[in-house]
Amino acid sequence: MRSIILNSSLRKHGHIPSITGQSRKLFRWLDYAFNKYDSNRIEEVGPDRAAAEWLLRNNAVVKYKGIAVAQTDYNKFPLVPHYELKIEKIIAEGSTLYSGKGVLDGFAYLSGLEFVNEVRLVDCPYVCDKAAHGLISLKDSLRHVVIDNCPKVTVNCIPSIIRLINLESLTLINLPKCRLTADHIDLINRELTNCKLTNS
Repeated sequence: MRSIILNSSLRKHGHIPSITGQSRKLFRWLDYAFNKYDSNRIEEVGPDRAAAEWLLRNNAVVKYKGIAVAQTDYNKFPLVPHYELKIEKIIAEGSTLYSGKGVLDGFAYLSGLEFVNEVRLVDCPYVCDKAAHGLISLKDSLRHVVIDNCPKVTVNCIPSIIRLINLESLTLINLPKCRLTADHIDLINRELTNCKLTNS
């Protein structure tokens, strides 16, 4: 297990001086590296622990079922057997979560999670429509989704969103490439009959 996790979120919090050029490329590479999907890790520790490691590496917050305090620090996992950890809430605000191609699709870690009822993706610059597709694996448990100020998300996420059949609330705001038309809204309301939609 890594003892120290370094990513570009450290710069945001002032721990590393402002940098340019080659160093910026290094941090971008680290963002990609921390989103690499590792199926072997899932076999070693189970889907929830592996997903939590991915989320925490990328400056997200994880709330577990039956544990009152959410985890914000990669180095402070709850002192319980890893197979007892069950993620129920994902809060990614200013996170470097990446939804790319192949092994760079970190959202593949969501497959196998059974208890996630809420996902918040806010101010996530690398999140795109593929992230919405990744949420489909959570459709049985997922009740609340917020996607806010993720500039790469477009209206092409809608076919994936409407497959989240148990949603009770959906917030799509501050998405310049995801301006919902009346037809989009009608489609969401028709397919997600128990869901309250908030969009702007």
